Amino acid sequence: MKNFFGAGEVLPNPKTIKLYSALLSILWFSMFSLSAQTPRKDSGADGSKPKKEVLRVGNDVPKDFWSRKHLFFRNGDTVSATLEKYKGKILVLDFWYLGCRSCLLDQKEIAKAKKRYKDRLNVIMVNNLPNWDNIEAFKKFYRMERYRDFGMDDFESIIYDNYLYDLFDSFTYPMYVWINKDGAIRTITGMNLLDDRFPISSKEEGERL
Repeated sequence: MKNFFGAGEVLPNPKTIKLYSALLSILWFSMFSLSAQTPRKDSGADGSKPKKEVLRVGNDVPKDFWSRKHLFFRNGDTVSATLEKYKGKILVLDFWYLGCRSCLLDQKEIAKAKKRYKDRLNVIMVNNLPNWDNIEAFKKFYRMERYRDFGMDDFESIIYDNYLYDLFDSFTYPMYVWINKDGAIRTITGMNLLDDRFPISSKEEGERL
């Protein structure tokens, strides 16, 4: 015979209550044990490196940002250099890879802007080769002057980079990071703001970006 309470609800059987209680106890113990044994992803206890700081709009670049050395692919060769000579002007970091057609199609307008605003603007391409590309593909791209197909007069890029990718948490391509002359991050976007549709009409406007 069924027992009822309230508005027609079945009163649980005592055996069922004991079974539910046992299951809940096991579940609770399992969750507690898992929590105690699983390290935080940013703790380093799992053998991975602690989570690095990611810069956002409004942050300043680190003190060693300008003095840290990077490997540049320049004039068909590689050279180690810092970003010191780009300090004091607007700097745009252009994150890209060879298979990103949008990245390459943007270069024509970027090349024009670099000439137009050369007194206050620098643009540096950044590639975390070999994650996406390889050095032989770079050499072929340069040797066959494929860069000219995309409106570039020359071809230069930071390569083998993880530092800048980690610093700005690059997650899309192309990605443009705008850093003002004082070292503050003003814009992070996938849109090519150097296109004529987004003109820098004055020095003040450029610095504001």
